Amino acid sequence: GVARSSIKLDYEISRAKLTQLVLEIPADQKVVNVFDRNVQRWNFEPGEGKQTVRVDLFEATQGQQSLLVELEQFINATESSYQVSLPLVRAVGVGRQQGIVVVRLDEGLQGEAVKRTGLLQLDQNDLPETLRGTAWGFVYRYGAVPYELVLNVEKVLPRISVTELVEAELSA
Repeated sequence: GVARSSIKLDYEISRAKLTQLVLEIPADQKVVNVFDRNVQRWNFEPGEGKQTVRVDLFEATQGQQSLLVELEQFINATESSYQVSLPLVRAVGVGRQQGIVVVRLDEGLQGEAVKRTGLLQLDQNDLPETLRGTAWGFVYRYGAVPYELVLNVEKVLPRISVTELVEAELSA
């Protein structure tokens, strides 16, 4: 019943140093964490249909700066099939945002892309080295934001869990 997203943003900052990065995230997503060794703190402000995340940096930076943003979205997964929209994280104030979208489904789930806008399918062999070696269900590239990907997810195998208590009495 939860869709977890990890978004890695690699900034290339030129002309001036930055002390704060700003992101726009859909309002239906819960921001779990924002990681990097240069991240001092982050906070979010709710808005209409989106939330703004402000990331303060320890040191003003120019050149390379990375962020890892973790999101969660709770889904009513009691039905045998449901739709999931992938979150669009927009870096505010950047000249160009492009990247790769990869999706992995848990065992027992099957997915189909029912809506795809602004995304081009990519061969798994063309992925960067850091993304290879994982069996991705969907692999896309985008050249600009906004993009949209809606998946219809269907349960094909049941998830079964067992809690067992074994009690033994040994005597001599």
